[in-house]
Amino acid sequence: MTPEPERIAGARTLVVADDPIVRDALSARLGAAAVADAASSEDLADAVAKSDANAVLWDLGPVGTIDPELAARLEAIALPVVALAGTTAQGDLLGPAFAAGLAGLLARDTAAETLQHALGTALHGLFVLDRAFVPESSGIVDTGTLARTLDGEPLTAREQEVVQLMAEGLSNKQIADRLGISTHTAKFHVNAVLGKLGASTRTEAVVRALQRGVVML
Repeated sequence: MTPEPERIAGARTLVVADDPIVRDALSARLGAAAVADAASSEDLADAVAKSDANAVLWDLGPVGTIDPELAARLEAIALPVVALAGTTAQGDLLGPAFAAGLAGLLARDTAAETLQHALGTALHGLFVLDRAFVPESSGIVDTGTLARTLDGEPLTAREQEVVQLMAEGLSNKQIADRLGISTHTAKFHVNAVLGKLGASTRTEAVVRALQRGVVML
């Protein structure tokens, strides 16, 4: 039997989707991190009031459209909302996502582990974005070019990988497991990232890296 996913970074998630099948599938994908669900964004306020959710995962559907009036509803609930959309969605969703105050925009088929890390990241006030939704004209910096955009000493390729995993909320041990290195080596790279970014904490390091772009998942 597959173990139930654990809550990541304290994410208690309200799942919002018009389609009940999608709602159930997303709740199952999140496991214990899913604490409530709602049928549409119009039900957000009531659903949040009746649950202890501190984050929202909202399915935009395969077409992927963002209601211009969504910003007011999101401001009313005061919770980070990560939206899911089909990668074939028409038009640029990134601008409307920022305008509406979303905390992230991911593909509908995003894996369970990545969803949970994304929600944990959003709780820290960071924006999470799937590369599939980045228009070429956006000017957003990918983590692959992060080393060339940092002031001061550039990050190495390995340090770029490490700061990306830090942004996803992974611990030193989890970073070590993901990269196939020892925990001691992972700690060494994390400290190097902190030093090069002039940060005293992991969160500060991620924020400073975010100032050069966004977290890419």
